[in-house]
Amino acid sequence: GQYPNKKAIISEDRRLSYGELKDHVEGVARAFLARGIQKGDKVSVWLSNCPEWSYIQLALGKIGAILVPINTRFKVKELEYTLNQSDTRVLVTMDRFLKVDYAQLVYETIPELRTSPAGELRSQRFPILEQVLCLHGQGMPGLLPWEEFLTNGEEIEEEVLVQRQGQVKPGDVAMFQYTSGTTSFPKGVMLTHNSILRDSFHMGRRMGIEAEDRLFCPLP
Repeated sequence: GQYPNKKAIISEDRRLSYGELKDHVEGVARAFLARGIQKGDKVSVWLSNCPEWSYIQLALGKIGAILVPINTRFKVKELEYTLNQSDTRVLVTMDRFLKVDYAQLVYETIPELRTSPAGELRSQRFPILEQVLCLHGQGMPGLLPWEEFLTNGEEIEEEVLVQRQGQVKPGDVAMFQYTSGTTSFPKGVMLTHNSILRDSFHMGRRMGIEAEDRLFCPLP
């Protein structure tokens, strides 16, 4: 990129340049390819704020998969609905955050996970869901640890990623944004690459954001 050494992300425990961000994103993209993720597949992300959230969002965009952000306040009922309604193939979550045990909530939602090989789920309730990845999920039944997931991607050549990225079009859906509105369960709004980028660009212009500015993002 044009500014590889400029700071891109500052989190609680990490500071990443744009060059480092690019390397992480490409590593995650290759890992998803290694796990068989196809263009148009849905990947649900149930994480608190962390750099991995950004890696995943950008990596899914590169390979044409669809990001499904899940509200960190959701419990079993809402998680079950979102996973099924969105036809999620992969769920990425964390072991726990603050006082919430997310791994336990996932086990309650998907009982077969406890007896499934890591990354090879077979569930009657969730016939499309095949894999559950977990940050800090080492040794937890059925959950594919993030580090192992990244290692899978090392077998994918850069040319494979470049070829897949070339298949992604501006009008392709990039995200299902679930919004509850005022009644019933949340509805998935389909956002395209084109609409997300245009909205971000014009929002930045209206706010007068310059190259040296830093944007504080406390919301999940």
